[in-house]
Amino acid sequence: MNLVGKPPQLYQAVLSLLDDVYEGRVSADTLIAEIVRLLLIDRNERQQRIEALVATLNTTKDAVPLSSEDIVNLIEKHMSLKGTSCLSVLVVAAAYQSAEEFLGERVLTLQAHNAADIRRVL
Repeated sequence: MNLVGKPPQLYQAVLSLLDDVYEGRVSADTLIAEIVRLLLIDRNERQQRIEALVATLNTTKDAVPLSSEDIVNLIEKHMSLKGTSCLSVLVVAAAYQSAEEFLGERVLTLQAHNAADIRRVL
């Protein structure tokens, strides 16, 4: 079997692991347990990085809030990252929410049918 994708090394490694299970060099239970363990570690590390970044963004009473330019730069940096497709919906929703008084319109809550990712709806 030949799997094609990017990066190719990932697909070669997956085929090698599946071959190891097939040949009995490793049990399927052990392989899935290790995959889940590594995914949990990765998730926890990402969550810690996010929490650290959020903590640095929290301001105190005496702190000067971010300038408009700083906010735009942060959003641009985040949107350039892989896997941030739902952020664009949230950015537009936040912009509308901030300007709703001036627009003279009421902003509706995001729902599953109009949000990129229901888990991240405001």
